[in-house]
Amino acid sequence: MQYGPSLAADPRVIDTPLHLAAWAEAAPAGAVIVYHRGLLMYDRGNFRQGLDKRILINKVGNIARDLSDQGLVHLFQRREGDGVCAYLAVRREG
Repeated sequence: MQYGPSLAADPRVIDTPLHLAAWAEAAPAGAVIVYHRGLLMYDRGNFRQGLDKRILINKVGNIARDLSDQGLVHLFQRREGDGVCAYLAVRREG
């Protein structure tokens, strides 16, 4: 049994809040993107990444959560290795 979206090929990566929000408005139902690679909870506070990168990661994570709360996307994680997940958004119908 398979859980989460089925991905025939690696979906495109969107890593800015503006692009994520625009994608969610324009994407057809079932479209998939990756909005973060790594460990989102850890990366949000990883001081080795620098302030600008942390701010961007937090904004993208917040937008993804907001889009989910609004019913526009489903959010999934796909493990890609030790300490690395792909964070996926799948456009919902409607």
